[in-house]
Amino acid sequence: VPKNFDGSFWGTINIREALVNSRNIPAVKVAKYVGIRNVIKMAKACGIETVLQPNLSLALGSAAISPLEAAASYATFARGGIYIKPILIRRIEDPNKRIIEKNDPVQLRVASSDSVSVLVSILQDVVKRGTGTLARLEDRPVAGKTGTSDKSRDVWFVGFTPDYSTAIWGGN
Repeated sequence: VPKNFDGSFWGTINIREALVNSRNIPAVKVAKYVGIRNVIKMAKACGIETVLQPNLSLALGSAAISPLEAAASYATFARGGIYIKPILIRRIEDPNKRIIEKNDPVQLRVASSDSVSVLVSILQDVVKRGTGTLARLEDRPVAGKTGTSDKSRDVWFVGFTPDYSTAIWGGN
């Protein structure tokens, strides 16, 4: 049974305020409204390879995805809706600088830049004035989202700047 972290109900709030303040009930309601299969489809398009069960709890982060998957998916937002699968080895050269192997990134548009720009703006507010204020940087914009499991057994921050994407997990 989903409930908000602080156990309180704030009444009607918009999506921006719900995400900025990590309100769980609106997230579940949005997932129900758009359809959990559409949520899964978008997560897969953004690089989540973990098998996702079609439960509304996905809106609260119930799937055990890896930090790499999380960072790669948020990098899609940083690129305005373009997904690039992470590449661990871009190029291998021999001692004579001959290329033995080359893995070029493949760009795939998975969301409109207009839609993503609204989401990025909201995620920037999470860091500016919401639950992610500890991730603020003086010299560049930061966007991201915090997450906490029951009784704070697991805590997350997944975010990005214009140049970097990262996922930070702490837990048992």
